[in-house]
Amino acid sequence: SQGFRGDPALYRKSRAVLGRSELAVAFHLYLRSEIYLACGLFVMSDGWRDRLEAFFELRARQVSDEPTLEDLCYIAGRNPLVWSDETLLDDLKSSIMAMLNADQRSSILEVGCAAGFLARLVAPNVGKFVGVDMAEAPLTVARRLNLKNATFVKADGERLKFLDGQFDSAFCYDVFSNFPSFEAGEGIILEML
Repeated sequence: SQGFRGDPALYRKSRAVLGRSELAVAFHLYLRSEIYLACGLFVMSDGWRDRLEAFFELRARQVSDEPTLEDLCYIAGRNPLVWSDETLLDDLKSSIMAMLNADQRSSILEVGCAAGFLARLVAPNVGKFVGVDMAEAPLTVARRLNLKNATFVKADGERLKFLDGQFDSAFCYDVFSNFPSFEAGEGIILEML
């Protein structure tokens, strides 16, 4: 969409009015509404999964080389102007690692990993990282991150093919906002437990 990759002048002007955190939230909501409109998620309808998968497939297919942070943000619907701030990335990584109680020996599962935006933060800090997503093209991009201890698998979050207890922790980050209702994602939560 126009302006997704960012208009620095508009970003600075908006940041002066809103402040960094408010701007991040506002831009995130704008991007989510773009996804909802593109996928028809504002209306509860059949086929929303197919439209959502197609949306992320289309974005990921536009990245042909080793992905940059801006590429990963684009695929995941994040603002690259916000996430280029190393302090925010470090805070996000620290927060996820603490919530997972993860360390260098941990085996971690991310459900809804897309192209590996979070994998590039978490995988280097754990023993084993597995990311799953319903769309293959973002997984192809994630594999090009060349994270030595990471594996990326196409899977439906409601029907994961892993053994119980195979992972020390599992997480979903910013996935449920893509569903038309909480009930649509409830099966993923139950499967992760």
